[in-house]
Amino acid sequence: RLLLPFREGIRAVSMWAWIAKAADQPNPQTYLVDARFMSNPRLIGKSYPELYFNSWTIGTDWSALYVNGYNVSIAWDSLVVDEWAHIHLEALYSFEDDIDIFARVASGDLGCLKGRLASVYLWDRTLPHAELAQIARQVAS
Repeated sequence: RLLLPFREGIRAVSMWAWIAKAADQPNPQTYLVDARFMSNPRLIGKSYPELYFNSWTIGTDWSALYVNGYNVSIAWDSLVVDEWAHIHLEALYSFEDDIDIFARVASGDLGCLKGRLASVYLWDRTLPHAELAQIARQVAS
């Protein structure tokens, strides 16, 4: 579990991750990212941001998911398991939050995703497909 400190102006989250297969997960509902608790969600015109991505349901405020440089369906089954992968999630809007990676916000061990993280990046913009593909290729080589 990785809890990132409060940041403003986040538009996308990238990570190099190894996610264990479902049979090895300690919980039936596991989270890749949880960023639901903005200090002032009215800034985006909502009372509750839909910025979570877990094995049961995915918030509607994500606009794109890229895995290893490819734009894929925003779905849990689009993630690669049991190997290193570059994962990039883009939101519909810029947000502020302290983000939980591989865990659910404020839940102790509940929702923790079994796996490994090599790096996590927060972006203040969306990234062009060519740039994402280049990042995935450079590090994977």
